[in-house]
Amino acid sequence: MGRADLPMPVTAMTAMVLVATFIAGAIVGIGADRWLRPHQQPSPMMALPLAELGLSPDQEARARAIIDAHRGELEAIVRANFPKVRAIHDQLAAELRPILSPDQQHRLDEWRRRRLPSRDQ
Repeated sequence: MGRADLPMPVTAMTAMVLVATFIAGAIVGIGADRWLRPHQQPSPMMALPLAELGLSPDQEARARAIIDAHRGELEAIVRANFPKVRAIHDQLAAELRPILSPDQQHRLDEWRRRRLPSRDQ
């Protein structure tokens, strides 16, 4: 049975599951990055565009101090929500596995091992 033989809803659903998996992976990756390296600058999704504002050195120093004052709050939110994001990602992978070939399942498993921190950490 070729792709043309599949009903559109199955094809659309498969595409949506794949997109959702990649989005969840990106979210988990960002969360893991912030969780594992909390003393670095915020990820691009959480950072303000300071470089694009044309700030003077004094303004940049003051802006960074303001951002640093709120860093703990942002990190706490990421830490608190990371288990929820991980659970959603696990559910997506569980639902995706049945539609994948054994080779694709292996590639998904390898990708998850590379991208997601182990639960022991």
